[in-house]
Amino acid sequence: MSDDLWGRITAVPRPHKLVDFPRRFPAGIDAPRIAIQVLTQEEQMVCAAAAEDFTRKSFLSRDKSVQLPRDGEAHQGYDDLYRNAAAIEILFRACRNPEDLKKPAFPSPALMRAEFTNDETGVLMSHYHSTQSELGPIVARMTKEEVDAFVDRLVASGDRFPLDLLSPEVLKSLLTSMASRLRSLQTDSSSDGSQPDDASTSASTESHPAAES
Repeated sequence: MSDDLWGRITAVPRPHKLVDFPRRFPAGIDAPRIAIQVLTQEEQMVCAAAAEDFTRKSFLSRDKSVQLPRDGEAHQGYDDLYRNAAAIEILFRACRNPEDLKKPAFPSPALMRAEFTNDETGVLMSHYHSTQSELGPIVARMTKEEVDAFVDRLVASGDRFPLDLLSPEVLKSLLTSMASRLRSLQTDSSSDGSQPDDASTSASTESHPAAES
């Protein structure tokens, strides 16, 4: 049964999305298309290790005596370099040849660093994050109507499991929606509670007309 379960999980192709390469090409030349797929946990770990290795070597190549930043020390330059290197490593593994997803779209991280601009890398990373949101199990975006419908289903089922599928941003939207509903219920309840007082006052006035004079 365990083998069957693993086989069913791994038999599903990894989802991907096709996007245009974010560069302006001359009139009449279409931007090439690339496929973006979400990385596995192991691939993410490889990206982090490769980015760390590149960043350390870049610092030491300038000056062998340079001290790498320690915990608690200011290291803005090191962090910026690492983030940029990590983005390239992620894109190298996530961007695939649309004709054959087993092949990378780009030849190597080194050539990507030499060729791509910061804007191009940034747009591709935005595509990667949107692919995670759209194709992954974690719901990252909901319209107001979808949030309201989800709250209704959550209340009806009483099951907390669906909350595990929501991103922090959507959880905040749910909390805001539920707070708004609670406020509305409190307001309605207060209004309903004041009606009997008005009615009883009117009835009292009618039964004691002398009180009006």
